[in-house]
Amino acid sequence: MPPAATPTPVIPLFLASAQAGGAVNYPQQATSQSEVISVPAPSPPQQQEWDTLYAIGRYHFDVQSWQEALSCFRQLQASAGDYRDIATLITTCEARLAQPPPPKLCNCKLHK
Repeated sequence: MPPAATPTPVIPLFLASAQAGGAVNYPQQATSQSEVISVPAPSPPQQQEWDTLYAIGRYHFDVQSWQEALSCFRQLQASAGDYRDIATLITTCEARLAQPPPPKLCNCKLHK
């Protein structure tokens, strides 16, 4: 009886490909290198664009500019899909926009 074929380690293939900046290899039921499928990694300019858009959206989120943040996050979701935690951020922005604004408090002598 011939010896059983040794499966090709998928993780080293994945890491080597990702570090080289090329296509990222994902296993399908990988028992050999021929059973690994390739999915192109985002190009560095595209990744940089996503990171920048995320940072701008987070800035607007942190200063409670909900509409601006939501716009950035929706644009990012349209181009990058499920990027980082934008699904949660989008839900939070929508919830904040649905709430009535808090009353403005005035401490002047006329309104006391």
